[in-house]
Amino acid sequence: MSTTPDILTPHDSTPTGVFADAAGSETPLKSERRVETGKSSGLVGVGGLLDSIVCGNNREVLAKLPSECVDLTVTSPPYNCGMDYGTESDDVPWEQYWRNAREWLTETLRVTTPGGRLAVNLPWWMGKKPRRDVPYEFQRTALEAGWLMLDKIIWVKGDAQNVHTSGGFGGGGCGWGTYMSPSGPVIRCASEPILIFAKGSRGRGVVSGAGRGACVAGDMTKAEWMEWTLDVWFMRGETAGIHPAAFPVEIPARLIKLYTYQGDTVLDPFVGSGTTCKAAKALNRHWLGIEIDPAFARLSRAQLAQDMLPLFLGGGGAELVAKDSCDSPKSQNVRFSDSPSGSVESKEAP
Repeated sequence: MSTTPDILTPHDSTPTGVFADAAGSETPLKSERRVETGKSSGLVGVGGLLDSIVCGNNREVLAKLPSECVDLTVTSPPYNCGMDYGTESDDVPWEQYWRNAREWLTETLRVTTPGGRLAVNLPWWMGKKPRRDVPYEFQRTALEAGWLMLDKIIWVKGDAQNVHTSGGFGGGGCGWGTYMSPSGPVIRCASEPILIFAKGSRGRGVVSGAGRGACVAGDMTKAEWMEWTLDVWFMRGETAGIHPAAFPVEIPARLIKLYTYQGDTVLDPFVGSGTTCKAAKALNRHWLGIEIDPAFARLSRAQLAQDMLPLFLGGGGAELVAKDSCDSPKSQNVRFSDSPSGSVESKEAP
């Protein structure tokens, strides 16, 4: 039987910055109580910080969180290619980029529950002259920080009949090299890797009590399990909007259902426009997002403040549906827009 432990001593003093709940109210960041679930050895999360967006430097914020308060981290760090993310530079020296990565990977490991996971979407490479292998360097840095490598997933941007090559950085839809010539062709990027790590062990160690080693079932369907445990995922990329580098909501949704139970806590230390937290909310998980840029933090809060129905997956796509759309006499397909106000756009079904 699980018990509720005492309030933990903060890892450090109160951090600079504020956190805001889904409604957008801001409160000074503080240490909170850890609460264990009845079916998991992990912890529900960080008390009053649950289901909120923290505006601040992720390395500083993570250092203030209690240990072992997160079950899964899903994120996609900046690609260091000069994109406009607002507050923080996306063009730093190679060595500094990996020093920063080592710091947030180390702190993320500390706040992760035993057996918890980290899922990171990355580019294949950075730079052009020379090209530098990002998955290799990231894996090396994560292992040095103490993570255990689990799996790799290849996200193909489209389907077998309609593959989309990324524009600009990362290969580029127009990066032909020497067109139609063996002299110097360029391989265009139509995919990105998702690397999966664990803390301490491959399994969560959660058993049902029904028998020795009997695992507790998650909330996936058999069809989802069969498709998502393949190491190649086909889905379209997100169209450019207010945030220049959002990934499709189905990526965090799949990872959340694959690696967590309902009621677990999901973290995104580079939350951007809030995609990971939207998926977690819709799938009945707790969530915590960290975003350094105030404008993107406000955008995330505005969108997360909307009351959503569960996430619907299928056919390589996912959507979040606002509850108030169900009160309309006509069926509506409601999708979150990328407007600064976080409004929704609706399209009446034919």
